[in-house]
Amino acid sequence: MGVTVASLAGGDPVHFAQIAALAGICVGVLCLVAWALRLSTLTSFISETILLGFKAGAGLSIAATQLPNLLGVPGGGDHFLARLAAILHQAGNANPVTLAIGMTALVLLLLGERFLPGRPVALLVVVLSIVAVSVLSLTERGVATAGTLPAGLPGLWLPEVRVRDVDGVIPLAAACLLLAFVESASAARTFAAKHGYPSTCARSCSAWERPTSPSASATAIRWPAACRSRR
Repeated sequence: MGVTVASLAGGDPVHFAQIAALAGICVGVLCLVAWALRLSTLTSFISETILLGFKAGAGLSIAATQLPNLLGVPGGGDHFLARLAAILHQAGNANPVTLAIGMTALVLLLLGERFLPGRPVALLVVVLSIVAVSVLSLTERGVATAGTLPAGLPGLWLPEVRVRDVDGVIPLAAACLLLAFVESASAARTFAAKHGYPSTCARSCSAWERPTSPSASATAIRWPAACRSRR
């Protein structure tokens, strides 16, 4: 979505934010239309082959965007191969402290999943990371942080651009909605097969029509912490 919005914005950061907000509103409207037409039933026509390709592609894409953070390098590129090439080119400049923190966090997450199932291990790892960076002054050793976060809630406002002013925003919103439906179907079927209960793919996708999403990544994080949805 970011690449498409960037091409529509023409390099203007203010226009970028306005188009992104407009696209979000359009996605919400399409969710309501999907709910009214009960389009969640269409997920039964999504084959396992498509879902397998989606999961593999999503995993590779997420890995390519997060590896620079693990290595402490800037990364770059607008697509998977470009990002991978940038990572390989910059791997020699990896920050060993950043890499050590990332690998330690991964080990703690794996150990927590093995020995402390149903506990918020990921939250504990985040807290420990914040404490370590603050106490040990790791920012002075090149460890990047989010910096100062703005206080308070953002203001509510409508984008100054309109749908008729931006060519391609409706196809962009439709693509986002379709991607969300596929992700929902993927999460529902994967966890149903893994844990031995009937797939509620159509019900999960109908939740997106309201709109909330059973995100695959969020589900993977919340399941070990014993989070469950209820009818």
